[in-house]
Amino acid sequence: MSFTKIGIIKKDKYSKDLIEFTSSTKNNTTIKSIDNFILKKNGERYSIKFQIKSSEKNKYLLEINSESKKFVEELKGVSEIFIENKNLPILEKDEFYNDELVECNAIDENEIIYGRIIRVIDSSNGSILEIENEEKTFLVPFNESFIINVDIQNKKITIKNIANLAEIWKLILFLHFRD
Repeated sequence: MSFTKIGIIKKDKYSKDLIEFTSSTKNNTTIKSIDNFILKKNGERYSIKFQIKSSEKNKYLLEINSESKKFVEELKGVSEIFIENKNLPILEKDEFYNDELVECNAIDENEIIYGRIIRVIDSSNGSILEIENEEKTFLVPFNESFIINVDIQNKKITIKNIANLAEIWKLILFLHFRD
């Protein structure tokens, strides 16, 4: 079986019975078509069934069914969640699962390669691309302010002003480590 990461979960700070789910996709229809996900814990995979109680953008409050509660009661911090690839909902045009973005080349408007995506970091404010360039890495938010085009088939992501972004990160690292 193969799996795709669809987001992260953590305990809800206001309720012991709910968990917070931050989705890798902002498509409500896609998420609402899912009623379970896979939680990896201590090398084991557990199927967790849930119901969506509320949602705002790509954040959801989930109620876990009673059979699955024992697997999430001990959650500490943030845990990644997955879905079997055969159960992945079809995304709308211009939507992507994070796993699809990993290993794509990060290019500028002139098709010059500035690195490759080595990881997609989920945050409460959205996804962030970690790009490796000459054994150094830099981060770019995955949003319309920076991303011009995503071509999954050809494994390339066109990023606005990527040369400047890479230089800014080099400067930040230099200033940070010179002391």
